[in-house]
Amino acid sequence: MKHLNYPFFIFAFILFVALSCDRDKTDPFDSAKKSILGKWEIIELGNWPLMNPCPANGYNEYLPDNTVRFFDYESEQVTSQMRYWIDSLLHESITREDGFELILDYRYEFYENKLRLDSKSFMIYNTSIYKRIN
Repeated sequence: MKHLNYPFFIFAFILFVALSCDRDKTDPFDSAKKSILGKWEIIELGNWPLMNPCPANGYNEYLPDNTVRFFDYESEQVTSQMRYWIDSLLHESITREDGFELILDYRYEFYENKLRLDSKSFMIYNTSIYKRIN
């Protein structure tokens, strides 16, 4: 009788270990992907830590389908659209009229309903700060 229970316990243990290894594979960037959704208006521009106030002439709207649109206040319409994706960086991709795809990479930080972007590309101003407007 003892010998019959021994294989059962081994099988049960192996099954338990196998099931516990089948964990949900969570996306480590899921929080950032949710946090970026919505409308963002620029408030500062500069080279960190030397930042200057920047009057907004529109807002960027990040959508769940990985599209970012720029809405211009003066013309009251969307004037440009890009693709974006997030991992350890925020990547924005725009395709020029000649078909060339330009990808801009940013380090990102969310804090107090604000978004700080630090460009990984060479730019005149490498840091921009946005506030959430919705």
